[in-house]
Amino acid sequence: MIRTTSVAALAAVVLATGSARAQSFPGNDRYLALPCAGGTMTDGHRDQPGALRERDIVGDTLAPAGHRAADDKFLYIRMRLDDDPAPGGVLRPFAWGFEVDVNATRSTYEVLIVVSGASKNIAVYKNTAHTLPDDPNDPADEPPVATFPFATHGRSVVALSSRYGGDDDYYLELAVPWATLEPLGLTRTAPLTVWAATSSNATSLNGDFACHDGASGAPKLSTIAAPPTTLDPVVDTDGDGWSNAVEVSAGTDPNDPKSKPSGTPPALGADPVIEGAGGCTLGASHGSGGFMLAAALAASIVRRRRRA
Repeated sequence: MIRTTSVAALAAVVLATGSARAQSFPGNDRYLALPCAGGTMTDGHRDQPGALRERDIVGDTLAPAGHRAADDKFLYIRMRLDDDPAPGGVLRPFAWGFEVDVNATRSTYEVLIVVSGASKNIAVYKNTAHTLPDDPNDPADEPPVATFPFATHGRSVVALSSRYGGDDDYYLELAVPWATLEPLGLTRTAPLTVWAATSSNATSLNGDFACHDGASGAPKLSTIAAPPTTLDPVVDTDGDGWSNAVEVSAGTDPNDPKSKPSGTPPALGADPVIEGAGGCTLGASHGSGGFMLAAALAASIVRRRRRA
């Protein structure tokens, strides 16, 4: 009898483990950097007093602060942090999230994707009231549209390409089903603007903001808004070899194969080099001439480095 119970218990554990995650998080080579206003999403180390370590978003052009990847069922979105937000798989008592503009009004956001250490959930909110225009601390609508356990839809992993402060940095990675996002306007091909930040609460963002120097004062959405991009980094609607994500950021038409950036399409996971893109690309290399060469040379340097 004891043996039967033990076998049944073991089977239950195996089944639970097998179904613990509904997705397989992509490898680093499947992600593409999110943009800032001047290029790749970046953020300074310890630039926001009161939002340090696991609340400190960090990144530069060779080790971007934010990325996204996709498959048929999930959007994968992540940010680079100065410390582990979930040591041992247990979230610290803060929040981390992404606000998304879907209507091309970059002083407001319409969707918030946030993970909360208090609830241990990833939540997706709508924001329709806009009570604090141009303020990333504008609270989202309650209740959330959907929630997912961090244990099954999130994780923290060491980010091997940077060591701000001389110790390990971490990726906080979230997996959100397209079935939840698409009714809210977050489709795989829609032009969108994305902001990333840490927070002390789960219905708005009020901590360290990517693409913003905390020493310059409170952030405004319109000031730190990046060029539009798409959430799926690989969809190529017109089949011209350039993904919609790169074309939207470069200002060419992703639905017209005759409208495309100059240069060579980047491989997934690589930084695109787009000639004549006006300095707004998804990668570390933007502009032309000597800067492209310098960026290419820099990209060949060993990426594991220490920062004081």
